[in-house]
Amino acid sequence: MPDWANNTISRTIAKEIRQSRREVTILFTDIVYSTMHWELNGDIKGRLMVDKHNRLLFPVVQHYRGKVIKTIGDSIMAMFEQPNDALRAAIGIQQVLERMRQQDSNFAIHVRIGMHTGQAIVEPNDVYGDVVNVASRIESEADGDEIFLSDVMGEKLKNRGYFINKAGIFTFKGKKDPMTVYRCDWAYCKDMAADVNLETILPVNSQQKREYFIYAGISLMGVVALYYLYLRFFISDLMPLSLRALNPGMWLRDGPLELWLFVCLMILLVGYLIRRISVIPPRTQRLLKGCFGSVLAFLLFYLPSMLLPDAALMAMNSSIYASRSNFVTVRTESAALYNRASLASEVVRKVRKGDLMLYQQQQQVGTKIWYEVLVEPGLSAWIQSIRVPRIDIPGEEIGHAFKYRFTKRDLFALLCAVLGFIWGVFDFRVRPA
Repeated sequence: MPDWANNTISRTIAKEIRQSRREVTILFTDIVYSTMHWELNGDIKGRLMVDKHNRLLFPVVQHYRGKVIKTIGDSIMAMFEQPNDALRAAIGIQQVLERMRQQDSNFAIHVRIGMHTGQAIVEPNDVYGDVVNVASRIESEADGDEIFLSDVMGEKLKNRGYFINKAGIFTFKGKKDPMTVYRCDWAYCKDMAADVNLETILPVNSQQKREYFIYAGISLMGVVALYYLYLRFFISDLMPLSLRALNPGMWLRDGPLELWLFVCLMILLVGYLIRRISVIPPRTQRLLKGCFGSVLAFLLFYLPSMLLPDAALMAMNSSIYASRSNFVTVRTESAALYNRASLASEVVRKVRKGDLMLYQQQQQVGTKIWYEVLVEPGLSAWIQSIRVPRIDIPGEEIGHAFKYRFTKRDLFALLCAVLGFIWGVFDFRVRPA
């Protein structure tokens, strides 16, 4: 690559880095004696210990507006915009762990915590800078159940009722000048974990977010397909549905530009919320996996069933239920709904191929048959059944009247969907945090 290209790239990267610098507080936690725990109890119990540690600490960090940047073995690195929030989270962490040790004699997790405030390069999934290195060094000097703060944080927060005292002067590796480190005597502080929701949650990473986003999208498609294939016909037997209720896609197809802009904004908002979300309740995850399994099982039965031999297909398509209502569907690329059963009357609206309408009655005018259909509650219109052929225009069916029938194939497909939902729920696996 030419030197000018390298220089251009370097200048662009440097500019981006400068723009991403801001003051943050970095918090590190580390489980003390974890190596001994792994050696004495084995890998599985060791991993469960780390998982329990994460599930207790993550909610505290999030409650105080922090972000867990990453987990490093049995350590957590978190970032806070305000040093006050970081210290309150650290106090809450120690208080939560102390409460757990009092409630369960077998619970023996002790952590040390170190923090520092300074300028950092903040990227979407990581933080870089000297502030990170110093926070890590401070954490390594603490003992179990201790909270150590840098001199910058100690000076800012020592008169705010956090029982902050000097712990000593340390010279950290790679640093020329010694630093005064402060200790927070958290046992004397007020309860910082009283309002923290410590119910079981499942932290999710970027890969899991994409996975559950796909599950949610497929589940939404399944709900839409369920409505189009079945629900709208059954609902029509209970109440008269308008043209738009039978064909929800009309809202977008015929809607104004403002509606499309609103939908785009909603999609962007959902994408932003998914990007920001860090935990998903287990029941929600089970539900999403179940819905995904339901759609998958439905498709695996329904699509191959269309390839069955004619005799088997006829047997599968035998009717189980017939709707009380009749429907009219559009067979041509486009058609008009008229105010009266006459081509000379006013056009109420245009419809397209595949649009479904609720049948009211039919009327024969001369040699032509017209169907009266429901447009809105209290408003009906008329559509031709067949266009009479002329010299320049061939004849064709415009509106086709039919009665909906629920077949054996539909029943088996829905049963497969139920089985797929059960499979998805029970196949769900909790991934360790």
